Amino acid sequence: MPNFDTVELFQVNQQPVSLGQALTYLQMFGRLSPFVQEVLRDYAIIQGIQSDSDLLVTQADLSQAIIDFRLRSELTDPAPFQAWLKTQGLDYSVFECQVAVALKLEILKA
Repeated sequence: MPNFDTVELFQVNQQPVSLGQALTYLQMFGRLSPFVQEVLRDYAIIQGIQSDSDLLVTQADLSQAIIDFRLRSELTDPAPFQAWLKTQGLDYSVFECQVAVALKLEILKA
């Protein structure tokens, strides 16, 4: 098992913050348990979505959902859309994955 104190998660003012430090901070402020519960919930949802063959999203459905989102959000021009992705901490592939999961969840709810 890796030593989480040696796994750099990010940097603040050019100082590394390890995964171990981050987990300790979450625990100190009472947010570790809710965080772990959320991760477990998300894991169960993703596993369920991936294993259910009835939850198929076509590329056409995915493309249309992305177009609809961009129209609703007034992000039809590429530059503002790329800027929005950046402010959300996303790249296009992660955004596309988020939209696909949302579509599958909608199918599941229906």
